[in-house]
Amino acid sequence: FSNYYFLLLVVIALIILVFSRLNNSRIGRGWVAIREDEKAAEAMGVNVFGLKLFAFAGGAFLAGVAGSVKAHQDVSVTPDQYVFLQSAFLLAAIVLGGMGTVLGVLIGAALLILLPEKLRFVSEFRLLLFGLTLVVMMRFRPEGLIASRRRQLEFHEDDEELAERIDDQIQPSALKGAAT
Repeated sequence: FSNYYFLLLVVIALIILVFSRLNNSRIGRGWVAIREDEKAAEAMGVNVFGLKLFAFAGGAFLAGVAGSVKAHQDVSVTPDQYVFLQSAFLLAAIVLGGMGTVLGVLIGAALLILLPEKLRFVSEFRLLLFGLTLVVMMRFRPEGLIASRRRQLEFHEDDEELAERIDDQIQPSALKGAAT
């Protein structure tokens, strides 16, 4: 157990470091541009095909690493081990934590691991509570628990006070970068 714990801790730390660095790089900004409007991104000179291929290859690499560690830990791999609920769990972790933030996804995954354990006394209603939590989150906080500034503005366009607060947070950092 302890060998896998430390191995996964190192792998997760590397993944967080890489994705945090990618998020603010030219590649990360290209991915955001493609997500927002693919044709406009291409018109602005973003290599859409290359960045999509890079994202696909990166996701496949991470899935391969996770699969190899899981297969080594479980000793045997069968299709019965992978059910739809696991895929729904991954999607729910992203939605609950916040798309576009590494920390949000980690917190979402941690909550989705811990909540079922705390709700074990209502085991027959666990899936109902799981679905209800997701619906409530999507209704009242669609950007997730920890959202990027861009996501907050997207989901709360009509909230001028929030837009001004976020704008005030963005401007000092932009001015500091321009001064150097």
